[in-house]
Amino acid sequence: MSIKLIAKKSLHQRIALTPALKKSIDILQLSKYELLERISDICQENPFLNKSDGEDFVGDFLNEVPESLSLQDSILLQIPDIIKDLTYQGIAKNLTYCLDENGLIDLESINKISTDLKLSTRIICDEIIEILQKNIEPAGVFARNNRESIYLQCQKRRMPKNVLDLVHHLLFDYGGMEYKKTLELVLKKFPHDIIEKAMNEIAKCDLSPGLNFKSTQTIRPDLKINTSKDGGISVIFIKDDLPDILFDEKLSKDFQYADKTNKKVKSLIDQAKWFISAIDNRNKTLEKVGVYMCLFQKEFISGNRIEPKPLTNIEIAKELNVSPSTISRVIREKFILVDGKNVSLKKLLIPSVSKTKKMTPNDFIQEISQIINTSKDALSDQKITNLLNIRGFNIARRTVAKYRKISGLDNSRKRKAIV
Repeated sequence: MSIKLIAKKSLHQRIALTPALKKSIDILQLSKYELLERISDICQENPFLNKSDGEDFVGDFLNEVPESLSLQDSILLQIPDIIKDLTYQGIAKNLTYCLDENGLIDLESINKISTDLKLSTRIICDEIIEILQKNIEPAGVFARNNRESIYLQCQKRRMPKNVLDLVHHLLFDYGGMEYKKTLELVLKKFPHDIIEKAMNEIAKCDLSPGLNFKSTQTIRPDLKINTSKDGGISVIFIKDDLPDILFDEKLSKDFQYADKTNKKVKSLIDQAKWFISAIDNRNKTLEKVGVYMCLFQKEFISGNRIEPKPLTNIEIAKELNVSPSTISRVIREKFILVDGKNVSLKKLLIPSVSKTKKMTPNDFIQEISQIINTSKDALSDQKITNLLNIRGFNIARRTVAKYRKISGLDNSRKRKAIV
């Protein structure tokens, strides 16, 4: 037996993240406020960069904004006055930490808290959430979805009962989705003046009560939506508050005959050119992605839908021919200004439960609820799955079980026992 050394050659493709590419990715995911800070720092460090107007955008902005509490800090201060029991206070604080940037409570986090605190059921968590929903300011936080948030805000306005009942009907019975179809249905059952009042009350609600409560020190919108009377929208990239960054050609010429071994000067020149290019790429990419997302969710932005249509990073990436990771980075901490309110770009993304039908989680929960409520028998999750798949949903039983639990509906055995 002999041992031989054999050399083999093979070709492999691999994406290499160069230092410049890593920095470009970093710039891409900066919020506008963070970008302004980065511009201010880099321009001070690099003599080859100049701001066209010489203003301190970050400093001027901070001087204009009064100090204020974050949403989370404000809620934590309110909890002791609303809930006296120390154990329940602890649960309420845990729930507060689970709020997303819009002030909504993550349903899966509720289940996790119940498990971590060894609560036998979710009843205690649900009771505490209900207390917080009724008493915490701003109105609409601790809701499980947009519809519940809107209803909570309407409840606190103490409007006439018939108007509030119609609001509930629009949000939860019809789903509040397609405006024209919903209007045709309710016109058959409710007076026109009551419908108009209910729709006006819904339009007044804040879809991001948590986001718009935050200190504006950390929020500067990148895009602005203008709406027309005919329901059309135009998306504008806001660049008035972004300084123009210029490369100092004169200073660069002064160094063109310097010793070529002066690597530090060459590095500063390359860094300055790269920084200008990275900012330009960040703004163009954000504008392209933001415009597409806003136009896709036109009905939601204009108020003709209660929640966005199903849309994912992958779908946007395919449409715009970019990487899904680029989409994730570019929408991080980016906001659009709609009717004077900041809305997170992330809010325009919502997954579809079914691969064959575009359906939001809230729509899917309504489908399950409708099947359960209209059936004479206590259907099991598998039977519900079979009925949905006959309609073309193509989903698994565990998906039905997951969303049934999220909606708070009992399993078939408990429903049968109640009957």
